[in-house]
Amino acid sequence: MWHGQDFPNGTCVCIAQRLVNIVEASEGETNKWNKSRLEKTKIAAPVSGSILCTASTARDFMASVRHRLYRLPMFAQSRASITPTVWTLSAKRRTPTSQERGTVQSYWFVRRGKAGARSRLSDRSVVVFSIHTHVHVVSPSSQDARAQNWPGIHQEVRLVAMTEEAEVSNVNRDRQFEIVRDGEFAEAKKVLSTADMSWRHSALGQNFLFFIAARRRRGSELLAKQCVAMGVDLEEEDVHGQTPLFYAAARGNMVVVKFLLNLGFEINWRDNARKTALFFAIEKGHLEVADYLIERAASLWVRSNKVTPHSMLKKLGHKPPERKRKLASPTPSCICPAAATRSHFSQWEWKYDEDEPQIDRKEDNVLVETPQYFVCSTVTDCSKRLRRSELEFAGDHAHLHQDTTWYPQVTTQQAAALVNVRMDNEKEHLKVIEQFASGSRPYAFTLPAVSTQSKTVAGYIHGSVTDKTLTIAHCKVDRPHQGRGLGGLLIEAAEKRARNLGAEISRVKLSVLETNDSARKCYAKAGFRVYAESSSSFPPCKCSDGGCHCTNKISWLKMEKHVA
Repeated sequence: MWHGQDFPNGTCVCIAQRLVNIVEASEGETNKWNKSRLEKTKIAAPVSGSILCTASTARDFMASVRHRLYRLPMFAQSRASITPTVWTLSAKRRTPTSQERGTVQSYWFVRRGKAGARSRLSDRSVVVFSIHTHVHVVSPSSQDARAQNWPGIHQEVRLVAMTEEAEVSNVNRDRQFEIVRDGEFAEAKKVLSTADMSWRHSALGQNFLFFIAARRRRGSELLAKQCVAMGVDLEEEDVHGQTPLFYAAARGNMVVVKFLLNLGFEINWRDNARKTALFFAIEKGHLEVADYLIERAASLWVRSNKVTPHSMLKKLGHKPPERKRKLASPTPSCICPAAATRSHFSQWEWKYDEDEPQIDRKEDNVLVETPQYFVCSTVTDCSKRLRRSELEFAGDHAHLHQDTTWYPQVTTQQAAALVNVRMDNEKEHLKVIEQFASGSRPYAFTLPAVSTQSKTVAGYIHGSVTDKTLTIAHCKVDRPHQGRGLGGLLIEAAEKRARNLGAEISRVKLSVLETNDSARKCYAKAGFRVYAESSSSFPPCKCSDGGCHCTNKISWLKMEKHVA
């Protein structure tokens, strides 16, 4: 048994990993069907003993076991065939020994057996957690299905109170979470920079991203980016089965809602009550957030206690908007698909995140405009901001394939190579971008789209003119502005810019990945038609350059339109 400050760092993680090792070792040996009945091999409990710790350490231990088990191949299978309940917990109380007595008044303990159930433990209680891996296996050919303990682990870990000093430290830690949620931006940023992303709020069991999502003061997006850069777990849910997206929707935090969806959070993730984030946006009266979620393909027909978001909006007399994205799965299997890959790409894309120049509208510099956006013919001192959009352009093409088996292995270099984004000499490339944007290169240009409201870059288009043909290399709309018709506006601006340069263009050409449905629809609407196809470098393979004979490559669709 360990006591007070002698509690060794990482003990919870070590024991959790030991449990995972046992599960991995037995994976190929257990639960095989034989004449419509399940046979299994029992494995003895590998570890036992008493751990002296606070309530937060107990919670960290359980979270560690849960998240590590969920990452195993056996638990990554389709939930239609295998539904794991990673553990069930039971508690026993007894009078502690003199060595085990502490001075903590009380603390919470979470029982996973009943969704969201909690029990308050009295002073000097000793709790025995019984941890089981539990899986329900459905036979493909028989209805003789049974819930089995798999692989027979019965692990007991005793958790008792530490010292009063440790509990005081825990209170101070909770105060840091509250500052991140409610404090001034400068103070919240400072607190977050010194925090550990493995910390959890002692009462709520949530990481810092939950508290940032619930923030109503300015700076929430910047804090969220800082949190992701520091390695916060994107796949975490709280005791209610909810994700940070639920809290952003419930608090009406549109900025963080957009941020989390762009980061890859599943919009239709359902909590223990079978609700999605859309339920909470409607319940709390944040109809603007609700409309945005619906546009982003949140389901109106998921049901919780005979209530659907559609029925809730009908009761309020609010007409839902049209969906602007491909219909998302109403029963996603994970919170944030390939979270590690998403996090890595995000940090790469945010390289110049703090560079956000303001661009004023000048009548003689505007090519085309709408009430929401205008496109400039030239702009200066904007190379870093345009580079950020260019990196996001490469990331967008990688994230199109987040549901594939090979997506987690995609690198930023491979994504950049797919769309011909340079990665060799950053300093030199920024100079080239500046030349294209400022108009100092003949018959080649980069045109920025600017938001009228914020006066910041909302996207760009890069093109060149040769032999009466305008070739568009990149047409990028930044994620917060997608689905608003800006792509068509950029193409119109590129055609006008080519004519202003003296080119007599008769044809416009571009390429689009066959998997990029939204871009294909945008270009078809603008009058483009497919005239040829060629293979792309996706999915990445190990073939040598110029010698790839893989037959599963995604195609580039070459499109063109004729102009008068």
